Amino acid sequence: MSGDAEIEFINEIDCCFPYNDEARWTELIARGVRISPNAAFMVLHEICRPPNLARVTPTKLRQILAHWRGSFDHPLLEMMVGVAEAMIEGRELPVQEVIDWMHRVAEYRDLYTALGILNCASEDADGLVQTTYENIVRQWRSPHGEPIGV
Repeated sequence: MSGDAEIEFINEIDCCFPYNDEARWTELIARGVRISPNAAFMVLHEICRPPNLARVTPTKLRQILAHWRGSFDHPLLEMMVGVAEAMIEGRELPVQEVIDWMHRVAEYRDLYTALGILNCASEDADGLVQTTYENIVRQWRSPHGEPIGV
């Protein structure tokens, strides 16, 4: 991760995103975007994977997602919005598609939150998605960023 502000932001919103406070979530989206792409994708993580105890409807999640989409610009934006939409609708994505998308995310070092979203986007009985996730994380953490079993 890129710094203390990013870590603090992620810890602040992890499992406690204010879904029903529009002024607050609007501010958090803007703040995440200002901090880093990884922080911005953490907001997306909270949008498409609300905690079980969160009282938020798919309609509200789509509203927040639309605002997030209009507030952030990144080469992975449209791909990740599509993933988020599927997750909000409760649709599992095909394992191979998720793995392919993980390899696209791997090109953007340290986007752990985007990679984490994909790690939860399919029913992966054989562990292929998890293995891909672990290999990419190892690659990012290696001193020279060389591929390790990816």
